[in-house]
Amino acid sequence: MKTTEPMHLLIKYFSEITIKSRPVRLRQCRQLENNMRRMLAEWKNDIHLSCQWEHLALTVHRAEIEPQIIARLQQTPGIANFAVVHEYPLRDFADIGDKTLAIYRDHLRNKHFAVRCRRSGQHSFSSVQVEAAVGKILLDNSEAAGVNLSAPQVKVLLEVRENRLIIVRKFYKGLDGFPLGTMGEVLSLVSGGFDSTLASYNMIRRGLITHFCLFNIGGQEHKTAVHGICHSLWRKYAASHRAYFLSVPFDSVLADIMQHIAPPFQGIVLKRTMLRCAERLATLLGIPALVSGESIGQVSSQTLSNLTTIDRATLMPIFRPLVACHKKEIIAAVRDMGLYDAVAKVPEYCSVTSIHPAVHSQVEKIARHEKKLNATLLEDVVKNTIIRYINDPALPEQRPTIEEIAAPIAGSTIIDVRPPAEIKKCLQAVGTTKVLSIPFYLLHNQIHALKPDQTYLLYCEHGFMSRLQAEHLLAHGFNNIKIYRPSHS
Repeated sequence: MKTTEPMHLLIKYFSEITIKSRPVRLRQCRQLENNMRRMLAEWKNDIHLSCQWEHLALTVHRAEIEPQIIARLQQTPGIANFAVVHEYPLRDFADIGDKTLAIYRDHLRNKHFAVRCRRSGQHSFSSVQVEAAVGKILLDNSEAAGVNLSAPQVKVLLEVRENRLIIVRKFYKGLDGFPLGTMGEVLSLVSGGFDSTLASYNMIRRGLITHFCLFNIGGQEHKTAVHGICHSLWRKYAASHRAYFLSVPFDSVLADIMQHIAPPFQGIVLKRTMLRCAERLATLLGIPALVSGESIGQVSSQTLSNLTTIDRATLMPIFRPLVACHKKEIIAAVRDMGLYDAVAKVPEYCSVTSIHPAVHSQVEKIARHEKKLNATLLEDVVKNTIIRYINDPALPEQRPTIEEIAAPIAGSTIIDVRPPAEIKKCLQAVGTTKVLSIPFYLLHNQIHALKPDQTYLLYCEHGFMSRLQAEHLLAHGFNNIKIYRPSHS
């Protein structure tokens, strides 16, 4: 049921939109209008939206949906700020004061205030005269503590536009940025961590339709967690446009790298191989650029030398919006987005980063190492990549439940899946428990030597790669599989 007092909002464009040429500004304003219609589509019968040169005007006819509308506007790229307003015909100063008093009286009680007036059009008075006249009426007819022009507790905001008076009831900050879809499309390489999450957000906020690409070397648990974060990011800030979520089965490529590339260069080669794969997938989808969350010097693979070597793997542009950001700034920004808890729960990689990594690399030397790799694997993973829309409910598959135990089971066999270069201390047999050392990248080739009825406990430093390998064994008919997580690891 519609209320007799609808909520009126004036929505101001991002400042960089307003300095564009007239054709560009019109196009971006129309894009923002279209995006808002999509974002507010579920309430289309309860709102009225119109696009004007200076602002968008939105009227909401149902009081119960007002908080949801406001939340959506705060999360829409392209909006600098917006205000809930009351609009009246312009009369004299006394009328302006009376109408302002009716709206602000309760807010001024025991507070210091200041009146701020913006004026456009031809008038016989100035903005300062409006502020002085209205300020006196408010001071004389309310319980305000007084006027404070330099640091008011309450700002009374007015606009006089030609023959109309606009009184701002409440003011909200927007997301800024360009309207989504005005700047093209990018494919963001995501891991579910703080860096890639914020990098993707920054591209969305800059008006780029951002698709998500996960190189899945962590199994279904990691895939589900990363998909959830990307979906939250898309749903909150970018749902006006469809976006892809790509899940690339990359464990075979990782195994090939771990087996044939010297440990100091594994991280660099891994990132170069990811870029080559991402370039092919982006080209397939008609996406012209990639996004990565690297920050200069944050880890060993992100030195200037290594980033240069990594970039040489592809001719496609790679945007790094966080390249000069500090980690604490990145984490704080993700916290402000409301995604900190979800991102913090994403399991960390193990058996993925280089041991004693090289910090100064040369393209020619890395290229020689890469000749040892199986060139056909990249074609296979591109062919087997799952490409679906981010909001496809069929994407997150039900992952198997795998028990984690802290102590060995009598008669079981522990399989240590860490690569040799990562083993600082070997596992010891306990009682009748045996220990096999089979690096994760060799486990597939040795499945035939394992006994389907035997209980196997898979171990790695953080439980991440061991879970992935446990899922593979379950898929091959091994039912007695558990994750070994001793209390000291």
